[in-house]
Order: sequence, then structure tokens, then C-alpha cells
Amino acid sequence: MGRRWSLRTRSVAAASLCLLPLLGVVLFILDQSLENSTDQIFETQLAFAEVVARGITQTLTENQEVLTTISADSRIKSMDPALAQEVLAQAKELRPSLTGLFLVDPNKNIVAFAGGVDPAGFAAEIGPAAEIAVTAGETAITDKLTVAGSDVSVIAMLSPVLSEAESSEDSGVPVGAIGSFISVDRVQRSFLPVTGDAESQTSVALISTIGVIADQGSPGNNTSAIMEELDDEIADSVAGKRSSLTYRDSSGHERQGVLIPIDYPGAKWAVAVTGPSPNTYGPNQNLLREGLTALAIAALLTLLLATIFGELTARPIRQLTAQAKAIAAGDLDQPVEVTGKGEVAALSQALGLMSTRLTSEVKNAESAQSDMAMQNDVMRELLRRTVRTQEDERRRIAADIHDAVSPLITGALYRVRALLIRESNGQEHHAEENGEAQDGLTATADLLEQSMDELHNVIFALRPPDLDDVGVVAAIERYVNQINRTGLPCELEVSGDERRLSPETRLSVYRIVQEALHNSLRHARADEALVKMEYLDDELRVSVRDNGSGFDPESAIRSVSLGLLSMQERAAAIGADLDIVSRPGAGTIVVLRRSWQNDLMEPALDEGEEPVEEPVDENGRSEVSAPPTNGALYPAGLPEAQST
Repeated sequence: MGRRWSLRTRSVAAASLCLLPLLGVVLFILDQSLENSTDQIFETQLAFAEVVARGITQTLTENQEVLTTISADSRIKSMDPALAQEVLAQAKELRPSLTGLFLVDPNKNIVAFAGGVDPAGFAAEIGPAAEIAVTAGETAITDKLTVAGSDVSVIAMLSPVLSEAESSEDSGVPVGAIGSFISVDRVQRSFLPVTGDAESQTSVALISTIGVIADQGSPGNNTSAIMEELDDEIADSVAGKRSSLTYRDSSGHERQGVLIPIDYPGAKWAVAVTGPSPNTYGPNQNLLREGLTALAIAALLTLLLATIFGELTARPIRQLTAQAKAIAAGDLDQPVEVTGKGEVAALSQALGLMSTRLTSEVKNAESAQSDMAMQNDVMRELLRRTVRTQEDERRRIAADIHDAVSPLITGALYRVRALLIRESNGQEHHAEENGEAQDGLTATADLLEQSMDELHNVIFALRPPDLDDVGVVAAIERYVNQINRTGLPCELEVSGDERRLSPETRLSVYRIVQEALHNSLRHARADEALVKMEYLDDELRVSVRDNGSGFDPESAIRSVSLGLLSMQERAAAIGADLDIVSRPGAGTIVVLRRSWQNDLMEPALDEGEEPVEEPVDENGRSEVSAPPTNGALYPAGLPEAQST
């Protein structure tokens, strides 16, 4: 849950919300002003572009009239180089504004030229225009051409030279083309002069799909960015469409403008007039900056007043909050002082009454908690003693059976075998009777041996001697082997460096493994089982897994399953965690986890220290573990049967 807003913060937030409508109105007015400015600028730029387009069209028309006049001369129509050269030279003197004149035959070869620009240097560029003039009989205009070795740029205009008309209704056929070079500077002079602060940032350009032909504007406001970003718009404008545009120049400033086509046959050009958008226009930016600054100052003053008002209101509430926190921290003896006025004073009085009643309730709760903690300690100690008493009783019963019952059965077995030997050496005439007696004695001996096996298993189940002699791993391994003999395949895996555990831990681990395998054998109908003991760096982990029928652990525990409760009690007795994971049809895994602590391991003997001997009773029997048995299930040292 996030932190709650204070009253002061709420006051500032309320003031901010009140300012939002005002800010919205101001921003709306500014936005409308900028939008109106944008529309006005577009209209101005459109009118300016139309004037420039008419000036360029007029320049091209004048040049076309000159070419038409020259092409009407019979010497030009004759395509005679000498005669044509004479006419071109005279025309160049009469028209000094023309950078150069040249005549092209039907094969696009230069017949003659006059002026400072040699058309042979632009044969590749002039060729397509000459093809249009000679073949289609239409005027053609090239893009900007730059004279090699100089900064002079020109535009070539070619007009068809028609043959003599055979009648008044016939205009003749093209016999060649006459062309002229128009200086780009001359075209640019047809632009209107750009003056004034706003106009000084305006750029006027004559462009084609290939590039900029002529450009006029302040430094940094060139139209190269138009060619890079607005290819589609330029293509549409050259094709005859007017359009408005918005883009960013090389400095990243936003600019806006218009594109209008040049309405002249053969001239696939457009006039672009661009300027800074209202957002980036200097005076507009200053006005916007100053307006926003004044608005920000007013908003800050409003928020400051709201903060002061919120602080004056929140101060007594903070005092009450501090007193309430002290009560929550347990400082119930501190009196709650009445503070503030009105509702705050009433709140402080109610808090004082609550503190008085809470003090009484807390003291009663602490007393009850102390009693419960003592009861829990008693229950844990009782659990440990119950487990210890149970194991002591198992140990006593195992010892009594081993010392009292086992010798009797062993003695009986000894006597039966001795009788067998004696009967086998008896008289032959009683062979039939002796045979029946021997069969009976042999059956009795087998029953006695089976009884010794069962008795040994009972003694081992009550208290395995390996548990205290060689450790819990050996005891579990022996029990796993015993489980294998019952028909359930079972394995034991041990990982990590084995450590000798304390007696209580050894016993609990063994009993939990024993109970888990017993459940796998008797109830789960498992095909295999696996016991893993892992000596990890931070904990001891013992797990028993089977692939049996599984069960629902929660319902099994609620139904008071003694085996599961016994495992949980033994784990709790040594401070371990026991997890039982199972579900019907998916097998069962029992996991015991206990962190390594001093009480988990048996303390190592110091150098020279003698091991503590186990206590014995008055008959010399161990009070800790049952006496060991030999592999033949007879007490150690029992003599073999002798024949009489």
C-alpha cells in the first residue's frame, strides 16, 4: 500500500487542480493564436509564391519570343553554319541578357553558337530537350547547368525551327532547334526582394525534382532540407499541384511554406517559399516564453499559498499523529494532550480516552501472551520427553526380549538339535518310530529358527543397534536392505560429507525414514522407492520418494493419520521442517530439512578426551541400545551342539 498524502500535500493538489482549468484556457488561447498565425503565414507565402511564379513565367516568355523571332530568319531555317553563325552573333549583340545562343540540327548536332557558353559541354543535358523540340515541335527547358571551371549556372531553353510553310494553313515541320542559355542569376533577379525582420528568415527557391535551380534567402535557410525530406510533395507540385509543407531545416528548426508549379510549357519547376513556423519565429517565441513565465510565477505563488495554508492546518494533526504512534509503539504512559481547535480538539480528546482503554487491554494481552508462551514451552518439553520415553521403552523391551526370550528359544533350539543327533544314533529296530520323531524335531527346529528370525526383526525394529554404533546412514541402509527383501525395490543415495549427528537427530531421522518406507510398502503399492540423504553446506536434507498411488496430505492429516502425525512430531522435536507432497496417482515425496546448528551434530572429542561410556544396568546391560546379535541370530559365544 502506497504512502498516504498529507493534508499539506492535499491542499497543494487541490490548488493544482484549480489551476488546471486556467492553464487549459491559456494554452487554448496560445494554440489558437499560433494556428491563426500559421494560416496567415501560409496565405502570405502563397501570394508571394504566385508573384515569383509570374515573374519567372514572364522571363521565360520573353526568352521564348526572342527564340521564335530568331527561328523565323531564313538563314536559321537553312541550317547553314556560316549563315546561322552570323544571325546568332547579331542576336547576341542585340540581346546582351542572353548568356548564349546555339542552333541544333535534326541529328542533335551543334550547327553554330554565339556567346560565352559552349553548348558542346552540355551535349548530354541538351540532347533530350533537343529531341523534344525537333520531334514534337514543342519548347523544352533543361534543369540547372553549371559551366565547368566557373561558378556560372545557366538554364537551356530550346524551341523548334520550322521549315517554310507551303500554305498559310501550314506552319511547317521542325528542321532543327534553336536554343539559348538563360543565366540563373537572371532568373533569380525576377524574385521579389526579401526585406524586414520576418522576411529576412524567408527563403524563395525555384526547384525541380532533381535539385534547387535558384535560391534566395538568409544564410542557413536554404532549401536543401526540402529536397531531402519532401520528395513526394515536390514531385506533386512539379506535376501541377499546389501544396503546403512543414519540415525541419539543417539546424533542426521547424519551417513551413508553400509549393506552386510554374505554369509554362516545358518547365517542370516549382516555386517554394518557406519561412520559420510561428513556433520557432523569434518574436513569437519571446512572447510565448514571457507569457509562460508569468503564468508559471502565478501558479507557483498559488501553490505557495496553498502550502502555507495546508501547513497551518496539518500541524496540530501531526502532533496527534506523533502521540498516536507513541501509543502504538507501546508508550502507553504518555498522556495525550489536547491540541488544536474545533474538530481537531475533539479528535485529541477521543484519542486520550482510547489510550486509557488500550493501556488496560494491552496489559491483559501481554499477560495472556506470557502464559501462552510458557504453555508452549511446556508442550514442547512434554513432546521431547514423550519421544524419549517411547524410545527408552522400546530399548528396554528390546533388551528384555534379547536377554530373556532369545536365550530360551536358543536353548530350546540347541536341545532339539541335540535330540536330533541322539535319535539319529539310536537303535535301528525303532527306525520307523525314530523317523517320525526326527521329522517332528526337524520341523520344531525350523520353527524355532523362524521364531529367532522374527524375534531378531522385532528387536531391530524396536531399537536398531547400528543407529548408535555406526551412525544413521548404516542403520537406514540396513533397513533399506530389509525393505528390499520384502519385494519393494529400494535404494539409498548419500551425497556430501557425512557428519555424525546428535542422538536425538539420528533417532528422529531414522524413524521418519522408517515410517515413510513403511507407508510406501503397506499403503502406496509402490514399485520402487528412493531414500536420499544430502549433507549440504547449510542444511541436512533427507527425502523419501516412491511412485505409488499417492494421497491427499491435507485430508490424511485431518483424518488423524498416526503415521503422518508421528513424522511431524518427530520433526518438530528436533526443530526441522517436514514437507509431504503427494496427490492421488502421482506418488509421494517426504522431505525433512534441518539447518546445521550446534544441537544438530554430536560434538567432536577433543584431543586426549575419552568417549563417554553408555550407562548400564545392574546386570551389565546397556541402557541406551539393545545388545548386538551375530549374523546367525544366536547370542555371541553360544557353543555348537555336541553329539552324545
